[in-house]
Amino acid sequence: MIELDIPGRGNLQLHHLVTDVNGTLAVDGELLDGLVKRISALRDRLTIHLLTADTHGRQALIDEQLNLKAVRVASFDGLRATPGNEAAQKAIYVPRIAG
Repeated sequence: MIELDIPGRGNLQLHHLVTDVNGTLAVDGELLDGLVKRISALRDRLTIHLLTADTHGRQALIDEQLNLKAVRVASFDGLRATPGNEAAQKAIYVPRIAG
């Protein structure tokens, strides 16, 4: 868990990091430099969730590099990733882990 004291808002407790892969952690299916080390530094404090449409077909390699297993938006709840629909599909995931 990561705790943040936000002035005027109060204490915020973070338990999860939910992130898209391509365009956030990777470009054209390649992880950004230094990202493996940064994600590793967060693993003991946050549960990390990777969401992807695996546009470049390289997610298996990224999973191996990060020692994580991404959720493919095209596979959960029988949804099919279609162009322009990925963000809505990913938004469905977050409330499920909020508990």
